[in-house]
Amino acid sequence: MTIDSDEDRLPDAQELELIAALSEARIRAIDAALLAAASADWRKLAFLVAHAMTGPARARGIPDVYYAERVRQLIAKGVLEARGNLSRMRYCEVWLSEQLRSD
Repeated sequence: MTIDSDEDRLPDAQELELIAALSEARIRAIDAALLAAASADWRKLAFLVAHAMTGPARARGIPDVYYAERVRQLIAKGVLEARGNLSRMRYCEVWLSEQLRSD
């Protein structure tokens, strides 16, 4: 068994252009999809990303690492909490902040 020790890749130049072109409305839709996948139980960051990337908020050509970056932004805002390595989606778990879990 091989252990994957690499961090998630960075977006390439073409993906960065697509990311820069995202509207505020599209970014809010991505954030909403990520929050919809979160719960009061720990879930893999990769699960939240996959949920948002396959749902109506999907933005074609936008890489998974951008969705993971949006999760990091939601964590910074205190909406989500995480444990594990945020630079490795498969090795990080996320849940709703304590305030949202108690609502």
